[in-house]
Amino acid sequence: MSTREITRIALISAIAVVLDMFIVFRMPQGGSVSLYLVPLFIAASNDSIRNCLFIGIVVAVAQVVLGGVLANPASGLIDYLLPVVFMTTAGIFKPIVKNIYVALVIGCLLAFACYVISGMVFWETPFVGSVTYNATFFIPTVIIGLIVFAIVNPRIKNIYKGV
Repeated sequence: MSTREITRIALISAIAVVLDMFIVFRMPQGGSVSLYLVPLFIAASNDSIRNCLFIGIVVAVAQVVLGGVLANPASGLIDYLLPVVFMTTAGIFKPIVKNIYVALVIGCLLAFACYVISGMVFWETPFVGSVTYNATFFIPTVIIGLIVFAIVNPRIKNIYKGV
């Protein structure tokens, strides 16, 4: 791994963590609406799977350290690590679906499934309740993230090509 790649991983991870601190709306039992998905989407569409995996791990660990709520250690895996990794590595679906936006939505659906499972298993919420609760914050986060991504990605893509 080159110094340039490590720097890019650190920079994208840091931007995601900082954007996660600027919360538009916070749910009472965890979850919030913010712009943290934008750098994750940028990485997923422009970077290697290996680098995206590292970005996902760094962001998930930072989220837990900076105030994540864990029912137990296993919940950290399902509520933080897997969802972020699914979103950062969503680019693997692009060759299959031929569209980065569809690939990102697939990654987000996998992340959403993790949130729902976590709600059911660790927080003892019925299926419908878990879907409803998690959809309340996650769907707006994804929609806002995709809109901002669509605006900034054409410019960012050129920066990635130059690096």
